[in-house]
Amino acid sequence: LFANIEGIHAWCSFSESTKDNCWWVSLRSRKEDISQVAFKWRGGGHANASGARILSLDEMEPLINDLDALFVDK
Repeated sequence: LFANIEGIHAWCSFSESTKDNCWWVSLRSRKEDISQVAFKWRGGGHANASGARILSLDEMEPLINDLDALFVDK
């Protein structure tokens, strides 16, 4: 749904994994290459669709800040 909203260029979703004791993060983008953010946060993928992993909710805001930084002054 986010892909169809004008002005939204990237989005992410977080899913808790009690089995793996972490949070899985799905990253999507229409414009910028988000794979660099995924690699920084224990993940991988390609320019428009990547995944990452955070070990606690304390890492959520820094990950979102990294994603936001891709679009500053663009």
